[in-house]
Amino acid sequence: MKPDTQNETASNGHDRTARGNESLSSPARMDLVKQRNSSNRFTTFAVGVGLGALVALLFAPASGKKTRGYITRTAKQGLDDVASTSKRWSRRAQETVDEVKDNIVGVVEAGQKAYRTARDA
Repeated sequence: MKPDTQNETASNGHDRTARGNESLSSPARMDLVKQRNSSNRFTTFAVGVGLGALVALLFAPASGKKTRGYITRTAKQGLDDVASTSKRWSRRAQETVDEVKDNIVGVVEAGQKAYRTARDA
C-alpha cells in the first residue's frame, strides 16, 4: 500500500511553520501576531465601509440629483460655518492680544514711575 504523500506534505509544512515560529523570540512572535491582527482589522473595516456604502446607495430615500444637491448645500453651509467661526476666533484672539498689550504698557509705565520716584527721592 502506498503512503498518502499529500497528507505527509501538508503535515510537514505545518511542522516547519510551527518550528519556524518557535525559533522566533517571544517579542518577535508578539509583533507577528499584532501585525496579523492589524491587517485583519483593517480588512474587516474596509469591507464594512464598502458594504455600508452599498446599503446606503440601495436604500437612499432620494434620487442621485437630489442627494448631490443636498451634499453640495451641506458642504457650503459647513464651509460658511467654518469661515464665521474662524473670523470670530480671530477677533477674540486680537482682543486678547490688545488687552495683554494694554496691561503690559500699564505695568511698564508703573515701573518707570516707581523708578523715577525712587531715583528722585
